[in-house]
Amino acid sequence: MLTLALAAGAAVLLGAADAVGFRSDRAESLSTPAWLLGWVLLVWAVLVGVVSAAHLGHRLLTGPDRPSAGAGVRSLLLLAGAAVVTAEVSTHPLWGNGSGAG
Repeated sequence: MLTLALAAGAAVLLGAADAVGFRSDRAESLSTPAWLLGWVLLVWAVLVGVVSAAHLGHRLLTGPDRPSAGAGVRSLLLLAGAAVVTAEVSTHPLWGNGSGAG
């Protein structure tokens, strides 16, 4: 759940940074911190996602014979978070075309 929330927050911030753009000094003073904070949230989403996936995998491998219904929900939320992270990384690269650098 936290992975999806962090990734969604990053998507909002990165989208806002794109919407504000670099048209003026005032716009750039809003866009740059939003872009940086969006990437910080995206990195945290990846870290939390990796830890959550490891924990979920460990629990599924060492837990009871039947996985609980909560494991399925957690898996879906983790996959949704991974999808949002993947979409954001592909649409807001750190360098190259569309990165905001330049």
